[in-house]
Amino acid sequence: MKWLLVTVGLWTCVVGRDVLPNLDLLVDDILVLVRKNIPDKIRIPDLYTKWNFKWTLFDVAGQCHCNRGELCSLKSLKRADSAEMSASQETTLITSKLKMQKLAFQFRTCYFNAKNWVSVSRKVKVKIDNNSIGVSILLTHDETNCQAAIKRVVIDKFGDLQLETNGGPLADLDVKMYQWLTKYFRDKVKPILEKDLTYSFRYALQKYNLCAKMEE
Repeated sequence: MKWLLVTVGLWTCVVGRDVLPNLDLLVDDILVLVRKNIPDKIRIPDLYTKWNFKWTLFDVAGQCHCNRGELCSLKSLKRADSAEMSASQETTLITSKLKMQKLAFQFRTCYFNAKNWVSVSRKVKVKIDNNSIGVSILLTHDETNCQAAIKRVVIDKFGDLQLETNGGPLADLDVKMYQWLTKYFRDKVKPILEKDLTYSFRYALQKYNLCAKMEE
């Protein structure tokens, strides 16, 4: 296997057959296999929290317990930007930014209880339109061998959560709920999603001969 080092400015790239590979096409091909492997929905842990806040003239204390949760639309994973490549003599690193276009999570049942104020059960859904996933694939190579492996999958950005609670007395808890659900996603859901994506990328790279494709 022959690798050609091409230096442009401060960047060094490794290419085969004297031609730069179409990185975006390669990443898109890998994503096809990732989407085939990853389930569209995965179970997520229960959410339990307590609150204290002032409502009109009253101090209100209560609790919230959400269960039967799901993270949804994982198969909406797409490439969000052009892939990039950098290299040394023995390694090549391909990086890409991805996005889940319809990422959301929901709880089929959330119980809200505050003495003398509210006791309701609701389905809660949260859309996360603003999300970014960074992926790094490392190729280790010499004159005769090449291996491709997933190096890193990280959700490096999420925000603009959109809550659906069907209104009612829960509207007064919107700010609190936004804080709870943001922290819940960061602490509980994000690690699960990163783990599942890493596994699916590892599966995809076992099925897709990236080293050979780099030389086509």
